[in-house]
Parts: sequence; structure tokens; C-alpha cells
Amino acid sequence: MKKLWSWFLNSQEMSLLLVFIILCVITGILNPVFFTFRNLIVVSRSFSLFLIIAVLMNFVIILREIDLSVGSVVALSGTVCGLSLVSGLSIPLSIIIGISTGTLMGFINGFLITRFSIHSFVVTLAMLYAARGAVYVIGMGRPIYPFPKSFAILGEGKFLGIPILVFIALAWVIVGNFFLAKTTYGRAVYAVGGNSETATRAGLNVKKIKQWSFLLNGLSAGISGVLLVSRLSVAQPSMGTGWELQIIAAVVIGGTSLLGGEGTILGTLIGVMFISILNNIMILIRINVYWQNIVVGLILILATILDTVRRRKQLPE
Repeated sequence: MKKLWSWFLNSQEMSLLLVFIILCVITGILNPVFFTFRNLIVVSRSFSLFLIIAVLMNFVIILREIDLSVGSVVALSGTVCGLSLVSGLSIPLSIIIGISTGTLMGFINGFLITRFSIHSFVVTLAMLYAARGAVYVIGMGRPIYPFPKSFAILGEGKFLGIPILVFIALAWVIVGNFFLAKTTYGRAVYAVGGNSETATRAGLNVKKIKQWSFLLNGLSAGISGVLLVSRLSVAQPSMGTGWELQIIAAVVIGGTSLLGGEGTILGTLIGVMFISILNNIMILIRINVYWQNIVVGLILILATILDTVRRRKQLPE
């Protein structure tokens, strides 16, 4: 029992889960609205869209890289999908075009990073601005609508009273966990993130692994962008603004190290839940939105400090 408790406390994922549960219980006591079915549905929809991107962002950060472009890619993918719909294209084709747009942006990120050895921070920061600019150019800065009513099923539909978005996100989590934990590709991601030089000597194609990870992260942003437009029933040029920092924060808070080589899908799931619920709690207790960003930033700093301290303790003396 003592060993189990020690493992629980030393595991960042489980420690975060404990804090998460305590936070929910206290909030539910202070504000009963928190546990109402309507509020939980609202949180689950928002949480699902973040989670779809966070699963693949986890791969990128384990590789000791970063992707700052996902929020803008969400907006661009959603805008392209919306323009396709209002142009008269079918719903399936419009969805494919939207998701393909996100995938292409991810491919470009990965190509520039691996082909020209440019740091991912610089490349994805440039893509953040380029993709957001493209949104305003092709959409002329205006909301895009109306869409066919059946398109809203993905974002607003329910199955057994639970939003379809939740089922899509959980399926994405299962697939992501399988690839990270059970496949050669997943093991290669950990190896490259732990030490890229050693991985290269072991025969791994480091550039190819990074290229695929950024492509898949773009794919996930494309999926989230299409689902967001389906949920809102309008493509807004401001969609996805600030998402990249929220998602990166959730992944790091969930135990994925910015120094690379460590992270789990379970931790990412808990981290996204924690950030989403925390935002909802602060809204319910009427904390100013500016203070909400400060709180998330402070939690991210704390998670980074804890990760650094934990890694130092693991180093041989």
C-alpha cells in the first residue's frame, strides 16, 4: 500500500488527476451549476476539440520540438471547408478539403524544419502568421455561412445523450495511444526525443520521423478546424486564436517534458481535461478572462519547474 501511494505521488499524471478531482468537488460544492448536465456538455465539446490536437502535439513535444501554428491552421482548415460548402461542394468533399488543408500545412512545417534544419519554433511561428493571414485573405475577413443543416451533425449532434465530438476525440485518443505505446514509430519518437544523435547511430531516420509527426499534427488541426466550423455553423476568421498555447500548456501539465523523450497519451488526456475544466470553473466563479490566462500561465511554469526538478533527481550523482 505504501509503494502504491508513493508511485501515485511521484507520477505527475496521477498527482494531476488527484488535484483535478479535488478541484471539481470543491467547485461543485461552491457552485452546483458545475455538475449540471448542460454545463458538462458545454465543457465536453470544447475539451474534445482541444484533445484531438493535443494527442499529436504530444508526439511533437516528445521529439523535443514545438508547433505554434495549430491555432491558425484550425482557422484556415475551417475556413477552407466553409468556403467549399458555400460554393456548393458536397459535405464529404468539403470535409476532405478542409482536413487536407491542415495536413498540407503540417507537411510544410515538417519539410522546412527537416530539409533546411530550421528550428521548429521559428518555422511554426512563421506558419502561425502566414496561415492566419491566409484566413483573412481568402475569407476577406468576413464570417462564412450558411452551411447545409446536416453538416452541423458532427459538431452539435449527440449519441446516447453524449456529443458526437466526444466519441471522435476518444477514438483519436485510443488510436494515438496505440501508435505511441505499441508501434515501432512510437518507440522511435521516444528514442529521437531522448537523444537524436544516439537514435541516428541506431539507424533511425530522424528527419522522416519528425516530418511525419508534424504532418500528423497538421492533420489533427485540420480535423479540429472542420469540427469547430460544424459546431459553430459559421467559419469565423478569429477561430483558434490562442489555442496553441492552451494545448501546449495542457500537454506539458500532463507530464510531457519540453526537454523531450517523455510523455504519455493518458497524461495529455488528463492535462486537457484539467485546463478545460479550470477555464470553465473560472467562468462560473466570474474571474476576469485576463486573469484566466495568468492562471494558466502560472500553472504551466509550475509544471515546467516540477519536470526540471524531477529530471535532476533522476540524474546519477
